[in-house]
Amino acid sequence: MSKRERITETATLERYRVALENVESQNEIATIMAEFGYDSTVVSEGKQIFTETRQAYDLNVKEDATT
Repeated sequence: MSKRERITETATLERYRVALENVESQNEIATIMAEFGYDSTVVSEGKQIFTETRQAYDLNVKEDATT
């Protein structure tokens, strides 16, 4: 039985950031993602969700550090 590698929340957020950045900056990736229904509108929504999530995560880390 294989074990799944544990990925930290920070690493997960970084993977999402990179994926969103790549789909915006790489035309080939954007074209493929659009074929699956992830056009620029959906990617923009994803970036907004990511930004809100990252802000909440950073606030939580900051609050944990002060306690």
